[in-house]
Amino acid sequence: MAGPSPSFSRTRVRWSPGFFATSLLIRLPFFILALDFFDVGVFGHIIRSPDQSNLTSPLTNLTPEQPNFDSFNIGGALYSPASNYVSLPSLPPSCSMYNAAGNECPTTDMMAVNVTYDDCTDAWTLCHCGSANMSLDDAVERLGKVPVGLRKFIAMTLVLPGEETHAYSLTSGDLHMFGDCSMETWVHEATHSYDYAFGDPISGGQPWLDALNADSCATDTYGTSDAAEEFAQMSVLKTFSLIYGALPSGWDPACMSNQLAYMDTLPLYDKTTLFADTCATSPTSVSTPDGRLGTVRAIKIDGPSPVPGAPLRINPNANPTAHVPSSTSEALTPSSTLIAPISVGKDPTDNPDAENKKGNAAVPLLHHSRWQWSRLLYSCVAVVSILGVY
Repeated sequence: MAGPSPSFSRTRVRWSPGFFATSLLIRLPFFILALDFFDVGVFGHIIRSPDQSNLTSPLTNLTPEQPNFDSFNIGGALYSPASNYVSLPSLPPSCSMYNAAGNECPTTDMMAVNVTYDDCTDAWTLCHCGSANMSLDDAVERLGKVPVGLRKFIAMTLVLPGEETHAYSLTSGDLHMFGDCSMETWVHEATHSYDYAFGDPISGGQPWLDALNADSCATDTYGTSDAAEEFAQMSVLKTFSLIYGALPSGWDPACMSNQLAYMDTLPLYDKTTLFADTCATSPTSVSTPDGRLGTVRAIKIDGPSPVPGAPLRINPNANPTAHVPSSTSEALTPSSTLIAPISVGKDPTDNPDAENKKGNAAVPLLHHSRWQWSRLLYSCVAVVSILGVY
């Protein structure tokens, strides 16, 4: 005779508070990665020296006015000066160190050129990786479209491949541009070069910090990263407002009035300096409100003599929300305020392991890299496992 059927009971496991906390800590990185997956509107960042680590505190008192800068562009309004470049016989050390398998230019076919524009006799050195998304000619054009008052502070520029648009700057003034960078990203990174040209960063000075503490809004989500990133983002908005006479649609100046007022105290953000026809602007144009008159590294100042009353090198009639072609074959119609038609003269004649932020790519979800899809998968697994525990 068969015995009684076995019976089973389900026992609910009661996890201790310590196990609960440990479980969350283990899974926390995956949740952070999941949040990062959906964050597509940020620019590049500045690589600082260790003694400047105190400048990286998030701006928790500020609320972003917008998530990103995807709703406008300044590229159509920025002037393209005529240019000329010559190849260099060898790579500068600050470029060659990144030209290796597994590094930023993994195809090891980087070339270096010295570029001059019609607004400056001094040359900009640009190192171009053969597998970069931007062609050499496009990179030369976009570097030239950075307003000369800001461009003069850029040291070396490296143009590199990237599945996503992103960039970073070194305190030396070097720019590392990955993918197909928009003009907003170029201006953002050039601002980092300006910010650190005086030694101690302008964005770390008390006047800027006071402005941040007095306001209630930041430019966008990425601007809340720290004081330097908000300064660079504010530079983009200030450039827009100097061109068009107002901030882009969706930005209210009232909640960040102190930041805007501070930018007005910087001689660089005067139309006749920022959008001049020469890099040889007055020495006072590189001063700061706290009295620092000189830079701690070389900047470009050898150019044509300023022409009093010369038209500004901008096109305020350009549509600030229109698509700006990345191909130079698509010409933009200039306004009468320009010195010459928008054209591009193309007559040929230490931190490789730094973390890179995404650029202002406005990348559709399906265009994220394989690594990002992996992060999303890991995050979903973490969520499912958490639900399974509870």
